[in-house]
This record gives sequence, C-alpha cells and structure tokens, in this order.
Amino acid sequence: MNTLLAGDRVPAAEARRRINMIVLEIDAKGTDLARGLNINDAQLNRMRHKKTGFYRQETLRPINRLQEILDLAEKILTRPGLRKWFMTPTPKLNDLPPLMCLRTDKEAEKVKSLLMALGHGFPA
Repeated sequence: MNTLLAGDRVPAAEARRRINMIVLEIDAKGTDLARGLNINDAQLNRMRHKKTGFYRQETLRPINRLQEILDLAEKILTRPGLRKWFMTPTPKLNDLPPLMCLRTDKEAEKVKSLLMALGHGFPA
C-alpha cells in the first residue's frame, strides 16, 4: 500500500498527483469526492491544483482512507466494476454509494467489510 502518510509533511505535488489519480480511477466529480470524504469542496479543489508546499498528515487522512479502500477494491473488482460499485447506492450502506460512506474511519471500516465480503463471494 502506497499511502500519503509516510512522513510528517507530504509534498503538495505528491498529494495533487494522488488526488487526481483517485478522481480518474473512480470517475467521480470533485464535488462528490469532497462530500464523500467530508472535505470542503473548495479545499479539495485547491489540493488538486496546488503544486508547491506541503500538507500535514492530518489534512490528508481522508485521502489516505480512500486510497486504502481503493487498493483493496482493485484486488477484488475490475476497473469498470470498481467505478460502478463506488457510485451505486448499496442497501448494506443505508442506500448510499460507498463513496459517500468514507467520511470517518468507522464508515470506511463498513465499506472495507463490504468489499471483503464481495471478495469472499458473499452478496453485498
């Protein structure tokens, strides 16, 4: 797993690259991603375009949380399946898409559990 929490400060260019890769990977609009991660839309937009400077680990925790789930999802789902799964409401997540259930670590654990169930062949 390649996370953004390797040191005390993360270069903005690395965070920018990672966020833009996530947006492309799950084919999500920036506003949906911001809502799902509980980040202000304007802040996420600045993070997607900032080229210099650094971010603290705490600032990037929501991005890292999503990256961990994406790493797991890539092992279980195909790329088109991954995109569809992240954006489709799921009864096991109170009829919300998994992308909208990543605001906290507790919510992210539910999404991880659901992915693990899919990986083991259980309906989810």
